[in-house]
Amino acid sequence: MDDATVYKNQHLQTWPTIVNLEEQGLLVDNSNQNTSSFRDHRDLSYTQPESSKYAMAPVSIPLDIQYDTKLWELTQSIYWAELSCTEIDVDDAVTIDVSSNTSSFGIGSPTRQPLIWNLNDVSTTDNCTLELSEEITIPPTNSSVQISHWQPNVSTTSITKQCASFDLIGLTVDVSLNKTSELDRQKSDYSSSDYTHQVSGFGCKIVYQTSEAGISVQVNGSLSVVDLHPNSTTEVSRASLNTTHFKGIILQEVVSTNGTSSFNKKPVRPSTLHHDMISKLETSVQGAFVPLMNRIFDVTSQSHYVQASHVTHQMAIIVGPVQSFVSEAILLFGVVVVLYLAYTYPNRPNMLRSDPASIASMCGIMADVIDASCLSHLNLDQLSTRQLRTILKNYTCRWQQASEPPRICIEPSAVPRSQRQIFQGKPDPRPHFLLIPIFALEIFLFIAVFAGIVTIFVLCARDGAFHSLTYLDSDSLAALFQFIPSALASIIRALCLSIYRYLSVLEPWSVLQAGGASAASSLLLEYGSLNPLASLFKWFSYRHFLLGLVGVACLFNTAMSILASGLFRHELGPTRVDTNMKSNYSYASIAIRQPSPIGPELDTIKSSIYSGTSVLSWTTSSYSFLPAWTDTSSEWLVGGTIRGVGADLACKQLSIADSYSEDPITNVASWKYSPFNESDTVCQIDTIQETEASQDSLTVRFFASPTSAESSGCQKPAVVVVAYPSGSSYLQTTSDTAVALYCESLFLMQNFSVGFNSDGYIQYYAPLNGTFVRDDAIVRNGTTNLANYNLRLSSPLSFTYNGSHQETNNASSTDWFGALTASLYRILDTNTSVVTASVLESASRNVYRTIFATDLSLKRDSYFQLQDSPARISDGIIYNMSWAVVPSFASFMYVLIIVVFDGCVVASVFLTRRGRFKFPRIPRSIGSIIPWVIHGQVLNDFKGTYAWSEGYREKHFVDMDKRYKLNRQETPDGQWKYVLDEDNSRRNSGSSTIELQEISPAPKNRFRTLLRRVTSDDNRDQNG
Repeated sequence: MDDATVYKNQHLQTWPTIVNLEEQGLLVDNSNQNTSSFRDHRDLSYTQPESSKYAMAPVSIPLDIQYDTKLWELTQSIYWAELSCTEIDVDDAVTIDVSSNTSSFGIGSPTRQPLIWNLNDVSTTDNCTLELSEEITIPPTNSSVQISHWQPNVSTTSITKQCASFDLIGLTVDVSLNKTSELDRQKSDYSSSDYTHQVSGFGCKIVYQTSEAGISVQVNGSLSVVDLHPNSTTEVSRASLNTTHFKGIILQEVVSTNGTSSFNKKPVRPSTLHHDMISKLETSVQGAFVPLMNRIFDVTSQSHYVQASHVTHQMAIIVGPVQSFVSEAILLFGVVVVLYLAYTYPNRPNMLRSDPASIASMCGIMADVIDASCLSHLNLDQLSTRQLRTILKNYTCRWQQASEPPRICIEPSAVPRSQRQIFQGKPDPRPHFLLIPIFALEIFLFIAVFAGIVTIFVLCARDGAFHSLTYLDSDSLAALFQFIPSALASIIRALCLSIYRYLSVLEPWSVLQAGGASAASSLLLEYGSLNPLASLFKWFSYRHFLLGLVGVACLFNTAMSILASGLFRHELGPTRVDTNMKSNYSYASIAIRQPSPIGPELDTIKSSIYSGTSVLSWTTSSYSFLPAWTDTSSEWLVGGTIRGVGADLACKQLSIADSYSEDPITNVASWKYSPFNESDTVCQIDTIQETEASQDSLTVRFFASPTSAESSGCQKPAVVVVAYPSGSSYLQTTSDTAVALYCESLFLMQNFSVGFNSDGYIQYYAPLNGTFVRDDAIVRNGTTNLANYNLRLSSPLSFTYNGSHQETNNASSTDWFGALTASLYRILDTNTSVVTASVLESASRNVYRTIFATDLSLKRDSYFQLQDSPARISDGIIYNMSWAVVPSFASFMYVLIIVVFDGCVVASVFLTRRGRFKFPRIPRSIGSIIPWVIHGQVLNDFKGTYAWSEGYREKHFVDMDKRYKLNRQETPDGQWKYVLDEDNSRRNSGSSTIELQEISPAPKNRFRTLLRRVTSDDNRDQNG
C-alpha cells in the first residue's frame, strides 16, 4: 500500500457569460452605492477561483468535501492582462537643480513648471509630448543613481493624441557625475554642472487576453494554470469588455500600490532597468485586473456544465512490477506443464492398466509382471527405506521378452555391498505429527492462532476496527494484516495435507497389522493417489473415521485459505493521532481598532456570503479563528480546541408607526427604539431623509446607533435595518412601504472544536459549551470594536456625532451592508415585492457576521497580540486518510471454528496413532513391499488380476472372502520375517475389525470407536 492520486470524472457547474458593457462599468466601480444590487444571486452557491494572474468564471464546487480531496482539474476559459511595450526615444529637456543647502537634490524644472518631454515612438514614428506633473527628489549622492518613473495615460495627463495608443509611459534617467567631478571625490558641494544624465523611455498598452487552459482548482478555490493552450489565445474584444473603464481603475490601483517613481543607487544596464520596471508594472496590472474581471461574470445567466476530474489523495494497493512479473511467470509455467502432461501421458507407452496406489494393484503387478525371485534369499523385510534403496541400487530391471506374457526381471548388476555398509543407513523417521516436539509446536501454532483471533476481537471491541494503517508503518502493517493470515492458513493447510498423505498410506497397513483385515478394508484402498475431496465418500464407508476427519479438515482448510484473505476489510477513512498543537496569538486580549474599508475586501466578502464558505484561511462565514499549528506536518486534517471570534445580531421588528418620525423642515428622519430588557429606555437614531425616488429593486438601509448617547442603554452597539420592497418609492416610509428591525450587536468569543487542513482552511467547527469569554476587558474592547464596525457599515444617510455637533456619516460613500443584504435576501426569497421580517433578519445576520469575520482575519495582527513564545493547546488531533483495518466478524468466526476443529483432529491423530505403526519402514512404493510378499502365498490370490478394473478386482476379493495380516512369521528357512499373507486364524472367527457390512450394535464408548486404534481382540504374537 502506498500513496496514490485518484482521478474521478465529475461535472461542475459554471457561469462563463459576461455582463454587458454598461453593467460592467457599474460593477467594477467601487464608488457605486448599489454594486451588488445589479446581480441577482438567486439560488447560487459557487466559488470564485482565486489567482493573482488569471481570472476565471465561477464554478460550483461541492461543499461536502472529503478529507482526501486534493483539487479539481478542468478545461476552462481564463482571462488575464499583460503589457505590450515599445521603446521610445526621448527629446531630453531635463534639467538638474541641486540645492547645496539642503539634504537632497531634485530633477525638475528651474521655473518649477511641469517638464515637457518630446517622445518619439520608435515603432510608429509618431511624435507625442508628455508633461511631467511632478518633481522627482532623491537623496544626495556622490555616485551614479538611476531614476525610474512612469505615468498613466489618462484624461488628466497632458499627452498629445499621438501617444493615445499608450496606456502608460515610463522613463528612466541615469544620473552620474561628469568626468571632472568623478576625479574630485572629496568635494562636498556639488552643483548642477557636476552631473550628466541620460534619459530613455518606453510606452505600454494594456492587452486583455483570453485562452482555453487546463486548470486546477483547489478546495479553497485557489486557481493554478496547468496547461495553457497557445493556439486558442486571443485578445478580448472591446465589444465584450469595457476596456476604457477597466484601464482607469487598473492604473489607479497600480499607482496606489507602487507609486510612480523609484530610484536605484546600484546602476544596472538600461535594458535591465526597463525590463525590471515593466515586469513590476505588469505584475501590478495583473493583480488589479483579476478581481475586476471576476466581478463581471453573470451568475444570473444560464449555467453550463463542464467535465472535470476530481483528484483525491488516497492510499491504494499498488501492484509491484517485480512481484507481478514473477507471479505471472509461475502461472505461465504451471499452465505449460499441465498442457505438456495432458498431451504426453495419454500418448506415451504405459504398462499400467489402473491406478497402482492400492496394495492390491501393486501385488497384481508383482504377481503378473515382476519377477523378484532373485530377492527372496535376502533379508530385506526389516530394512529401512534408505537401506533398501542402498541394496537395490545394485539391481536392475530388464524386460524378458521370451516369456509369455513378457515380464520384468530384477537381476543383480554388481557385487552387493557388505552388511556393515548397508546397516549404516538410518531407519525411517516416524511421521512428524507423531513426534512429541513437533506435535508440541503444532499445538502451539493452533493455540497462538486461536489467541491471536481472540486478541484481535478484544482490541477491536471498542472502536470496531484495528489501528489504521499510516504512511509511516504501512509496509509492516500491510505484512501483518495481509500476509500473516494467509501464511498461517497455508501452514495449517499444509500440515493437515501432510497428515492426510501419511495416514492414507499407513491406514491400510495398520489394518493389516491388526490382522483379520478384509481385502476391501485394506488391500483395495487407494487413498494415497486421491485428494481428500475425491475420497470423500470412502472414508466412512470403510469406517476409517480418523482418516475421514483429517480429510474433512483438509477441505475446511481450503476454505480457510480463502477466508484468510478476507479476515480484514480495508476501508479508507480518517484516523486520529494525538499531537501537540500551538498558537502564536494570545487569548487574553483583543485590541480596539477602526475597521478596514469594505471595498478592497468586497470580493472575499461576497464569495463568503453567497457560497457559505470563506476563501480565507482560518475563517468561516461567521467566525475568525486564531491560527494554530503542529510540530508534525500533515497533509490531512488537524483538529483541536482553538479560539473563535465573531459577531451576531439579536433582532426584533419595529413598529414604523411608533418608531419612525421625520422633520420636513430639516429633512431629518428619526428612528426610536428601546434596547432589549430596557423597555423604559428610549433611544434615537437620526438619518437624512431620502429626497430622490428609489429604483425598482429591493433596497436595504443600515443605520448605526450613536456612540455618544447619554443613556447607558443607548450606548450599546445597535443598528436599525430598514428594507423597502421592490416596486415601491421610499420617499415616504410607512408600514406599507418598509419593514424595520432593531438589532443589538453581540460580540462572541469562545472556544471551538475545529478541524482544519495544513493550509488553515476550516473543514468543520463546533462550539464548546461553557467556553464563552466573559472577561470584562475583552468584552469591553470587543463591544467597542462592534460600535466602530457598525459606524463603518452605516448608510451615508445616517448621522454621526462629533462632540455636540451632528454630522453626516463619511465613513463610507456606499451602503455596503444594505447592498449585500438586499442581494442575499433575493437568494433566500425570490418575492421581493413583499419584505418578510424573518428573511430580512436572516440575511442581515449572515452579512453582518461575514463582514466582521473577514475583517478580523485580514487584520488579525492588529486585533490580537502575538506572543513571544507559542502557547500550547492541549487536545490536538491529526486526522490521516489511511487504510482502516476492520476485521470481518463472519470470517473470523468461520476461521476460529476451523482452527479449533483442526487442533482437535491433530491431537486425536497423535493420541490414537502414536506408537501404533511398528514397521521398519513406511511403504510408499512397489519396491518397499516386495520383501513382505515374496515369502508368502498371497501373490497367488493376485495372479491374473493385473489387467482388471478396480470394480472387477473388488468383486473378485469379495467373493474370495479372505482375511489378511502383516505379521512376523517363521519362514521355511527358519528365519522370522515380516510376511503379508492370509490370516487363517481369523478366517472363521467372524470378528473382523473392519468389514464392508453394517456394524451393530454401537459400542458403549462411541468416541473411542470413532477414533479407536484399529487392533485385534486376539493376543498379539511375540513380535506384534
